[in-house]
Amino acid sequence: MNKDVANSLLSLSKSFDDIIVKMFSEVEKIANETAKSRFNNAVADLMGNVARDLIFPIENMYPDLRTDNSEGMWLLRANKIDLITSSTAVEIIRRVVCDRYGQDEVDRNEPLTVKDDGDSWLVRGTMSASAARSGRAWMGPIRGRVAKFDGQILGFIFEGDSEKLFGV
Repeated sequence: MNKDVANSLLSLSKSFDDIIVKMFSEVEKIANETAKSRFNNAVADLMGNVARDLIFPIENMYPDLRTDNSEGMWLLRANKIDLITSSTAVEIIRRVVCDRYGQDEVDRNEPLTVKDDGDSWLVRGTMSASAARSGRAWMGPIRGRVAKFDGQILGFIFEGDSEKLFGV
């Protein structure tokens, strides 16, 4: 294959990334967990095939066509490797609370706990009764959901808010 064809194939293959991201986003909307998992794996396999069978071989043939980030997220997705650890998820939620509501609100919610929830981390505050009395008790402890793959915040609410707003 000549370099022009390789460059064209590489460009087309990498442009597929936006479509893959949109596909993953749509799959997240599937309510049935079994179906969601099946389609999530199908999209990951599709991306893995593009990376393994097109991008990486072309970049090996023509190393000068390689971009700095070409193997980054593609490689992680293709190998189903999560970028975000539980401690990183806790830190993301901690920083959001601090930035939006201040260090006092972080302190009222410490320690933050984390639970593995499939493709995401569920981070919760453990606001004690005395901490609640010292601040905005109606807000309740924080609850945040962080995607394991890329750290996207999928949900963020004060549990008191959900009870007040939704009766949950």
